[in-house]
Amino acid sequence: MAELGAGSGSSYPTSLDSNSVVEVDSPATGKTKVRADVPNDLAAAIIAVQTELGTDPAGTKADVKTFFQTDHQTSGKHFHLITKSSDYTTVSSDNWGMFRVDTSSGNVIITLLASASAGDGHIMSFTNTGSNSLTLDPNGSETLSGETSLLVRKDKVAIIECDGTNWHNLANNEEGGPSLGSNSIIRTNAKTVEETIVFLGTENGMTVGPVTVATTGSVTVTSGSTWTIV
Repeated sequence: MAELGAGSGSSYPTSLDSNSVVEVDSPATGKTKVRADVPNDLAAAIIAVQTELGTDPAGTKADVKTFFQTDHQTSGKHFHLITKSSDYTTVSSDNWGMFRVDTSSGNVIITLLASASAGDGHIMSFTNTGSNSLTLDPNGSETLSGETSLLVRKDKVAIIECDGTNWHNLANNEEGGPSLGSNSIIRTNAKTVEETIVFLGTENGMTVGPVTVATTGSVTVTSGSTWTIV
């Protein structure tokens, strides 16, 4: 701790400074030549700022700005926009990344970095802005909400978070599906397939027919999956 005005400088940020001996107006011998209120008020302001920030406010970072930018972007925002249109593997710097994935040219697979590398609290969002399928694929044997992959369909979004071991889907990607009536008593589906849909072999699906596959659409049922039309 250093006493402000003692000529020994400041001990901050290692410890908070003090101002226990205040200045006294001239003409007292050896006292300040200016009005004492000025340096005393400045010292009080400095100590108030130090007290608010606490000691070592930058932690292990070089400075407070670097510390804040660990979770914030230079613009002050949390999320930052990332655009993709082809297969991609995420990296640590994608934390708080808001992925806008264009699947217009075909299905896209986003492989998630290993949970141990991502760390607890790593969060990302993914929006499918194209007409094909977007698949989120965890690393190795890791899972996403208990599943080996997550399918994000056209105009849908998924917000995922890592716990250091696996991934979890925080958003209701499918929003329960379209429906009619109070409490969604009647579930509905479209009559025409206009996009590329791929069953991955890990799920089954059902559609109320009749249904038509348009020239712009297709349905691929991978071995292990079943598509039932009733």
